[in-house]
Amino acid sequence: MKNVSFLLVATLFMTLAPRSQGAPYAIAAWEVHLNGHNLFVDSFDSSDPLLSTAGHYDPQKGGRAQAVVASEAGILNSINVGNVELWGNLETAFPFSLDFGAQSSIGSVAWHQNLQTGIEPGSHTTNLVLMFPGVVPPFPGFVPVGGTFNGVNYAYILTAGDYSLPSLVLSGGQKMLVTGSARLTVPGNVTLSGNSQIVILESAKLELYVGGTANVRGDGIINHGVAANFLLLGTGANDEVNLRVSTPFIGGIYAPNATFTVTAGGAGVADIQGMVVVRSLVLGADLDFHFDEALGQ
Repeated sequence: MKNVSFLLVATLFMTLAPRSQGAPYAIAAWEVHLNGHNLFVDSFDSSDPLLSTAGHYDPQKGGRAQAVVASEAGILNSINVGNVELWGNLETAFPFSLDFGAQSSIGSVAWHQNLQTGIEPGSHTTNLVLMFPGVVPPFPGFVPVGGTFNGVNYAYILTAGDYSLPSLVLSGGQKMLVTGSARLTVPGNVTLSGNSQIVILESAKLELYVGGTANVRGDGIINHGVAANFLLLGTGANDEVNLRVSTPFIGGIYAPNATFTVTAGGAGVADIQGMVVVRSLVLGADLDFHFDEALGQ
């Protein structure tokens, strides 16, 4: 299990359903709820400096159409004003619902550059069958302790290895720091509020296994590396992941039994760079989603 990490998860993403594409899905869910908000999805490649900057999405280099959104039920919208702009393909089961605004557009780079609306022929298939493999957390590890790093005090510092906590609560200005390749198992709830942070150094990685509810508020997850350097995995009874995005969220979420609700600070637009597999995706704000193609390599 020691190096199961992102290779296994990428494999899970790629085996959710038979597909001709080699890369995993950008978003895979039983259903996607816009709730009147706009959804923008494109792709970039964090492993290519011509298609990213320091491994992060750059609007001057992104805008690729390799993103695939998979939703068995389709795209639902209780308030039929939300638009979808998908640079890539949509996969649904049959029957399906597509409840989005008239300015929606799904298709190739050329389709978007020509300002076409609607679905480009060949960009929507209806034979999707999703199977979500469960996640088994690693064996319990050490209880992490706090300390000082570069003059900053941290409630917890994770170096390389396996760690476990019954629950994780960070509030106010509390911070967790990850300096190596670490796995943290939390069978209970994960709650970040106020100005709390989980900080992942550029050369570090964190796999966070959550068995309860995950509420990530505050400044949330600060991943200085690429999307592959952070992964939230929903295990056991994890049925809810709530993410409030103030700065770009960089990483992957694999929570096959969870409703994933995304909101933004103030009246802003939430920004996610990576990939997501959940039971339901629910928008509480406009969402710009940038699929990192390197996750499928």
